[in-house]
Amino acid sequence: MILHIVSTSPFNSSHLVDCLNVITESDALLLIGDGVYGLTNAHLANIEDKSIKEVFAIKDDCLARALDTTPTPRVLSIDFHQMVEIVERYPLCQSWF
Repeated sequence: MILHIVSTSPFNSSHLVDCLNVITESDALLLIGDGVYGLTNAHLANIEDKSIKEVFAIKDDCLARALDTTPTPRVLSIDFHQMVEIVERYPLCQSWF
């Protein structure tokens, strides 16, 4: 069980694609900062195609970038307090910077 944290835009780096290539069904994905651009139509299908345990996005980061905070029922929009709780639930975290 690994929490993968992607913080860079998929328009500027391959981190989201690289993450999705190694993520497993028991892992979770957390999009923060510019990583929330992964929720745009161009990239959301790649996330939806994966059998990922949980997908989270920081609500304030989505709002700051004028993105839908709940693009699909599968993506949970969370605040920073919830992020801390999620990080505590996963024994391992992999940051994609």
